Amino acid sequence: MAYIAPEEADLQKPNYPTAYIGDIDESAMMPNSDWHHVLHMPHRYPAVGYSALMALSFGLQPRLSIRGAYSGEWGDWIPIATATKPAVYDLPLAAGITATDAGCKYFKTQDHVCTIAVDCVMPNNGLTSEDVIFTLPEGYRPAQYIIIPAIAVTTDGGTYCASLRIWENGIAKIWMPVVHANQFIAHASFIAS
Repeated sequence: MAYIAPEEADLQKPNYPTAYIGDIDESAMMPNSDWHHVLHMPHRYPAVGYSALMALSFGLQPRLSIRGAYSGEWGDWIPIATATKPAVYDLPLAAGITATDAGCKYFKTQDHVCTIAVDCVMPNNGLTSEDVIFTLPEGYRPAQYIIIPAIAVTTDGGTYCASLRIWENGIAKIWMPVVHANQFIAHASFIAS
């Protein structure tokens, strides 16, 4: 396969006869205005107008895009990956519950995997089983009811197996085998609805 610097006219030809790897910048044919490495993959019979282009952009946020040609017409660019870090948010804790220095955070990746990290306290053993400790916003809620292993800690330092239960409406309740606890810890990832 040849390394060439494709001309924009070549990029517009779905029936370009050979495969090539090249680089191009700021072309109207590219998915964005970044500089790109381009891989062209023609059909074994180029005259029929089937081929594919793959473009890897090199900007502050590299991304991979593909497009295909069918019967001599290019389709739209389809982004494959964006390599963008997800935004991390503080969990909206219920009244009286506060995050420890470890924090109570949540985020969602571009493929809809939501991660929550809970390390919260309520002074004077104020946490009780069945308490709602937070509600996840829409877009970050599980597709179905889930149960997550957790740890409950009492003010005297006792640690107990517990669970965090999250419903499809985003409500998160704790369950623990003790009547009261001071601290609650859980971490999990799930597919967001």
